[in-house]
Amino acid sequence: MASFRGHIGFGILVAVFVTGIFVMQSIISGFAVPSALFLAIVIGSFMPDLDSDSSIVFSMIYSLFTAVGLGAALYEAYGIYGQNWQALAVTAAGALIVLWFIIRPIFKKLTKHRGMFHSIPAAAIAGLVGFQITLLLSNDMQLAWWFGVGFALGYLAHLVLDELYAGVNFNGTPFRPNKMLGTALKFYSGSGWANAFTYIVLIVGGVYTFVY
Repeated sequence: MASFRGHIGFGILVAVFVTGIFVMQSIISGFAVPSALFLAIVIGSFMPDLDSDSSIVFSMIYSLFTAVGLGAALYEAYGIYGQNWQALAVTAAGALIVLWFIIRPIFKKLTKHRGMFHSIPAAAIAGLVGFQITLLLSNDMQLAWWFGVGFALGYLAHLVLDELYAGVNFNGTPFRPNKMLGTALKFYSGSGWANAFTYIVLIVGGVYTFVY
């Protein structure tokens, strides 16, 4: 399995190549769209490792998620209670308890490394999530589409690199695929509920994005 640094390096390489090709072919132009595409590919290139409880990615992204959630809770509470510092303190404490001590353990319990997080449907979901978040923040449809595409491409780049490391020996020893071969670029896992949940999210997200 490639390291965190390896995935980041490969993600940057893919981002430079894809963005450069699209710019040279005049498929995208300006500054905002190429920058969004590049950033989305790099971010997407390490997102699949969120299912690894001990990974740098999980600690980093979940800490950021907690900070954003805490900020959102305080923002809503301020709109309701104003400068009532006691109410704001209780809100902050409650949000922190829910995010860090309830949701975080549940997420770690329900996810398994190299499960459906490492799959082609998950890459498609990542693209839909990237599109929706960008559209919400920027209200720019073109920017949202390209960020979504980049996020999915970066996610796929991670899966491809994992498969390469599982099937190719880079240290010069004779070829011998390891047990992780085929666990990244897949359409389903050994868990029925994980498969069902993934495809339900993909279908609902796809319908919401393309129909509504």
